[in-house]
Amino acid sequence: MPRWTCNFSGECISEANGDYDTLEACQNDCHAVECKDLLYVIGSYDLTSAFYLSVSDQRRVLQEYLGLRLPPDLSRLDTRRLLIDLVSEAYPHLMTHEFMRDWVRERVTLQEWWAIQFLDTYRAGHLNWKLLATRLQFALGRTARTYQPEHEADYFQIIRGVISMFVIGNTNPNPGIDRKLQELWPEMLEYVRSQQN
Repeated sequence: MPRWTCNFSGECISEANGDYDTLEACQNDCHAVECKDLLYVIGSYDLTSAFYLSVSDQRRVLQEYLGLRLPPDLSRLDTRRLLIDLVSEAYPHLMTHEFMRDWVRERVTLQEWWAIQFLDTYRAGHLNWKLLATRLQFALGRTARTYQPEHEADYFQIIRGVISMFVIGNTNPNPGIDRKLQELWPEMLEYVRSQQN
């Protein structure tokens, strides 16, 4: 049996976790909220306050927070997941939405961006991307202090080992990790060279 929730526009919407057992009960109690646009702005300052809003109101809060329009075909479930992923900073999960890639990239350091991409590639978003970013920062910083162009293949193996141990728990070759590292390696080398004293 569907449950119902009242959105800020005063509309009753069918929601699995709605506040009302029946449409009639919702309609008797549901009224449009004045200054709803202000409520969307306020909700964007604390996304957890949007957890129990209707999906249509959650979309508006998210659009205010992100500064972009959500795709019209974004499902109810994906809208709720997006909200939860933003609150928990689960950036690898956010990367599953193409429209979020640039938004994520603008908010993280270069090492965090690489870590997120490795976890996204391997679908290991449950792992702590900030921890991997810190490990990459340490390993690349150490590489910068000892950098010699003739040892770039060795540095590649060291960084590959750091990533593999974190993502899959061993240093065995992994096609997904190896492919992503090959793609990012020129950018990482440029970073290492820029960090030399």
